[in-house]
Amino acid sequence: NYFDELINFVEDLKPEIKSKVKFRTKGKFSYDSRAKFLEAFDESKIERISFKNTYNKTILKSKLIVITYPETVFSEAMYSNVPTILVIKKEQWQFTKEASNIFDILKENRIAFEDFNEAKIHINKFWNELDLWWKKEEVQSARKIFLCNFFNVNQNWPKEWSNYIFNTSFKNGKI
Repeated sequence: NYFDELINFVEDLKPEIKSKVKFRTKGKFSYDSRAKFLEAFDESKIERISFKNTYNKTILKSKLIVITYPETVFSEAMYSNVPTILVIKKEQWQFTKEASNIFDILKENRIAFEDFNEAKIHINKFWNELDLWWKKEEVQSARKIFLCNFFNVNQNWPKEWSNYIFNTSFKNGKI
């Protein structure tokens, strides 16, 4: 059902938006979504995954990223600060109370949706002016709350980890 909802969601986008949609799948894992997308759309709509075409490159060349599961790809998209939308059925995921509260903040700011139709309406409304929505102070604040709680990455993280490992090992007499 969820896959059918996703297909209908794309079909119902304004033609100018639908023409730009690209799917990026995990490959032939679990549901083999690539094959399912090929049944519904032309191969040109499915992005080729390779070492040269990384997820980060996809993010940076995207106007909007729509993600259908709240895992690392969502966090990376949020970190990139490219307009990002998450569409999931909240009851199908096990959220802690804190995560549930943050999901609700994302919903209030139209970053997260539990219904593809609501996401479609939002995208169709803001497509020509995504920055008007995305750069709103409260939307960026919601994004930062998410990142602070679930993807708190410092740009200097390799040095931080190196120092942590060195200091921990040194304290424990392993060096």
